[in-house]
Amino acid sequence: MKSDNTRVLRWIVIAVVVLLVGALSYNFLAREKTSEAPLTRPSADSSQKSPAPSK
Repeated sequence: MKSDNTRVLRWIVIAVVVLLVGALSYNFLAREKTSEAPLTRPSADSSQKSPAPSK
């Protein structure tokens, strides 16, 4: 009975490790595909242009 519990616990630990590695690798690969453009904030000059003063 004790060896069965140990065997089940070992399989659960292995399954959790495999799922964790799979989730981390999927997250890394998904982030690589979407981050081709650099993530930069627009400067204050380009984001908030004031209208030209009227004469």
